[in-house]
Amino acid sequence: MSDQSDRLLPEVEEHYGAVVVDGGSAQWPRKASHPRRLISYIAGCVMALVLVMLGYATFLSYERADELIQQSVEMDVQSVRFAKLTTSGVQVQIQALSVVDYDRIQNDDYSRALFKLGGSVLRTVTLQSEPVHIATVFDDMELNLGTMRIPPVTVDIHNHGETLVDVVIDVKPDTKSLFSILKRLLQDPDEVMKLRGSGIISVTLGLIPLGSFPLSFEHLVSTSEYIDAIDFDRLSIQNLSCSEAEAGYGISGQLMLPNPTFEKTIVGFQAPSLQFDIFNEDCNGDSVLTIFSDLITCDSFHLSPSDENITVNFSTSVGQLDGRWNEICINDGISPLDRVLKQLVTNETVPVSLKNINIPSMSSEFVNKLLKFVELDVDYKFPSSDGESLMDSVIHNVSLENLALQMDSDGETTFVDGDVEVFVAPPKGLVDGIRIIGLRGGPILSYQGSPFGVIDLTEWHTCGNHVADEFLVVTMTLNHSLLTITDKSVFQALVKEVFLKGSAELGVDVSLDAKLQVRTVGTFQIDGIKTKGKTTISR
Repeated sequence: MSDQSDRLLPEVEEHYGAVVVDGGSAQWPRKASHPRRLISYIAGCVMALVLVMLGYATFLSYERADELIQQSVEMDVQSVRFAKLTTSGVQVQIQALSVVDYDRIQNDDYSRALFKLGGSVLRTVTLQSEPVHIATVFDDMELNLGTMRIPPVTVDIHNHGETLVDVVIDVKPDTKSLFSILKRLLQDPDEVMKLRGSGIISVTLGLIPLGSFPLSFEHLVSTSEYIDAIDFDRLSIQNLSCSEAEAGYGISGQLMLPNPTFEKTIVGFQAPSLQFDIFNEDCNGDSVLTIFSDLITCDSFHLSPSDENITVNFSTSVGQLDGRWNEICINDGISPLDRVLKQLVTNETVPVSLKNINIPSMSSEFVNKLLKFVELDVDYKFPSSDGESLMDSVIHNVSLENLALQMDSDGETTFVDGDVEVFVAPPKGLVDGIRIIGLRGGPILSYQGSPFGVIDLTEWHTCGNHVADEFLVVTMTLNHSLLTITDKSVFQALVKEVFLKGSAELGVDVSLDAKLQVRTVGTFQIDGIKTKGKTTISR
């Protein structure tokens, strides 16, 4: 009975101060646990205070984000290299190492721990730059080169994280400053340029800005890393030819010069066609005179690092010379043309200035504007061919034909009769358009290597001209011309051999002045042409 009564009663279970009845519920109040309620209340207050302090500390860290990032992030620029020209400027390759070290955060344990936690959770952020200003230093003067903007870069931000940043950036140069720098570097590629940069790098997480830090670098750059100085002593003009044009002559040929990129680059590239002017100085010392009526155009050519020399086809034209070429300068009493020709004959060099350089196929306004203001001063030296000087290659040969000696009655004065022939080898295509209309000078005669007399040709002598094969043959007649004896013993030995053997071989050292007439171009004079020849005198 008792068991059945027990089964009729619902099961009762005590649960934390309440009575739970199976099949329903009923609660009987029990004595409340006041200490537990107090603990929960205190815990809630503490949690709220912690959250408030955490938020405030985070806010303080955010307010100091720039300072903390500057302390913990370092951007080490390792190299700055030229990449290529663009329509708006140049592209530069920059390699840098981003290093994160939160242990460098000073006197702020909380922020240090918070940044370490954030770096462990976020792992990466994005770096973006405001315009970075680039400058260089020459002769203790800082010149602005322009500005650049670094594209967004993702970097590792966990503690002690390192990221190699390798980006190609666009640089918008300050063209005015580059004019003088580019000219200087082209003339002396071994000069080292100190490159400085400064700017601000922003750190973002998505669209959320986290702070910023300064970027600054100083890097030494030498143009010789990319190109060698052009050795103009090895520059030569080959296969020069002329052709008649409407108002003068068309000129074409090949320029051979040392490859400035020889063994300096990895791959070759196709260099574009170039145009430029060549100028000489006028009486005021300004480079404004040119003999060319058109720009000199150089064809496109392949520039390979494996080729020690490069060959470039060029063309231009000449017409009537500017009248200023023949103006007599007050300072030295000669004309600009005479000055150039004198240097050409004496030193076999021509001082010129290369100006108005442009690339017809280049759409970049910046590049052509930059090249237009580049000026290169060059003393072009005509290279010798097989040991021959320039005049030796132009004046092919000089001969005295039908040479005869005559003495006056007292035997003290000697005269010479004969025919002078000068074989001139002008550029191909010019032989029919050039004439030598006058000669003067003092041919020196020698016997067995010893000079003995000088023929007096101080007055201008009219010349004849005719073409034989590819040579212009210039003829002049000696009619009772005075021979000044400078060494009687040598002369007497010569006379003895002619008397005994009937003939003797003479050497002729010639120093002549010539008046040239070039069709449609004009007339000009070349002084001091030196050449050698041989002749035979018979009795």
